[in-house]
Parts: sequence; structure tokens; C-alpha cells
Amino acid sequence: MVIAECGSILAASEKLHIAQPSLSIRIKALEQELGVALFDRRPRGVTLTSEGTELVAHARQILKAAETAKESLRQHAKSAVGTVNFGVPTSLASVICVPLVETMQKELPNVRLRIVEAMSGFILDWLRDGLLDVGLVFGDKFISGVSLEPVVEEDLFLAADSECSLSGIVNGKGEVTLEKAAEVPLVLPAAHHGLRQLVDDVFRRNGLQHTTKIEIDSFSQIQSMVYRKMGMTILSRAALYESPLQPPLFSARIVSPSIQRTVSIAMNDQHLQTKATRETVSRIVKIIHERASSDVWPARLL
Repeated sequence: MVIAECGSILAASEKLHIAQPSLSIRIKALEQELGVALFDRRPRGVTLTSEGTELVAHARQILKAAETAKESLRQHAKSAVGTVNFGVPTSLASVICVPLVETMQKELPNVRLRIVEAMSGFILDWLRDGLLDVGLVFGDKFISGVSLEPVVEEDLFLAADSECSLSGIVNGKGEVTLEKAAEVPLVLPAAHHGLRQLVDDVFRRNGLQHTTKIEIDSFSQIQSMVYRKMGMTILSRAALYESPLQPPLFSARIVSPSIQRTVSIAMNDQHLQTKATRETVSRIVKIIHERASSDVWPARLL
């Protein structure tokens, strides 16, 4: 795995503190044992063969299982110990990550928390592959290999560069109807993205068709384009918390009907959950409940 990461036997030998000839002999012995070539040797390093790529995937699972076994026994200790890999969607990162890290440092000092920010679909893939221990994902429908625990339900908002841009379509309550939202040019992720699929489905079920002017799978760039008056977007209100844009985007809740989505705690249902993971999950849920009960993130507890 280290050779694959470094792309060089020499670089890997330095990182592992193993002599390069010895490391080369070990790899050759492993290839002879398996009956396949694991690396393509090139003048400036090595690259994985298809068989090598397959072995790396198995190796990750093996190492993860070994670490889980150790942490499973450590759970008998009074305090949780170990590493927890946590995936969080980009739109929720700003409201979850800082308070979670602060809580973990105070209440679980022996747990090392590694946070990965990504799209919900990637988080699900990494959970199934064993690269993450727990994640927040959107939706509550059955997903093979993953257990889901719905935590909150949120309404989505139409966001524009300023209050002035939305003034012509909001109602007396400062909200915008789905029909009005269908009339404005939108900047949205591409069709494979979970948010886009939800938006498309809600408009379709209500006999409406929105106008997607720009498709881009970068949350920060979507906000930047909206900020530059290139269109509007549909997002979670939590996404605007501590926005780098000044002033931040202005948003109005979509109604008649609303666009709603569920936020769930997700874990690999085939993996034994360590004490460190379980204790971390309880802190994540607590912070979500606190945030969802404030103006930062208008969401309903489930």
C-alpha cells in the first residue's frame, strides 16, 4: 500500500525505513505467491496493475478489520480510544465540524477524529468500502450495505445574490413558491448529484420544469456564480452559515410545496462499531439537535 501511495519503491523504502533491495525482494515474493504482477515498473517509478489495484482494496479492508479488532477490545476500558473517520456533506460542514471537534477534544480526548468533507454520494461509497466509520448523508431510503438513522428533516431555500434580486418573487411571508422558483435561471449540480435529483423530482411531480442555466459540481463555485448574478440556486440554509462571501447570499424558503430532505447518520452495517465510533455518533447527534434547534439551521428533529 505504501508503494502504491508513493508511486516509487525508493520513496516507499525511505518512508518504511526498509532497504530498497529488501523491499523489492518482498514485492517479488508476493507477486510469485499470488501468481500476478502487482506493479508495472517504469523508469521513474511504479504504477499499480489492475491486479495490484484489486489487492490494495482488499488490503484496506484487512487493515481496517485489524484496527477494528484492536479497538473492539479497547472498548472495555473506561474511556473510548482509537480513530474515527467521519464524512460530512459540504453543505453541513460549517455548522457541524467546529462544535464537534471542540466537544471531542473535551469529552473524548483519546479519540482521534478524522473529518472528510464530500458530497453525500461519495460518503456512501466510502462507507461501503470501509474508508469511513460514520457519515452524514441525505435521504432515509434503504441502501444496501449501509444502516441509516434519520436525525432531522430540513426545508430547502432559493438563494440569490441579494434581497433585491428576490424581492419580485417572494410572498408576504418572505417565502417563494415552487412555481416562482421554476421561473428563475438556476445554478445547480449535475444530474448525478443527490440534491439535483431531489430538485428535479419535486418539480416534475408538481408538473413544473425549472431552467438550469449552469451545471457545476462545486458547492463553493455555485455560490460564487450566484454571488456574481449568474443565476440563483437551491440549497440548505445551513450552507450559508459562516459563508466566506460578504455579504452572504440571501435566501427564501421554498413553499407550496416545500422541498424537503432528510439528514441521516450512516454506517457500514457489516462492520463492528467500536466504542470510539459509538461515542462519536452520540456527540454528532447531540450537536445536530442543538444546531437544528437554532436559527443557524432551521430543521425539524426526527
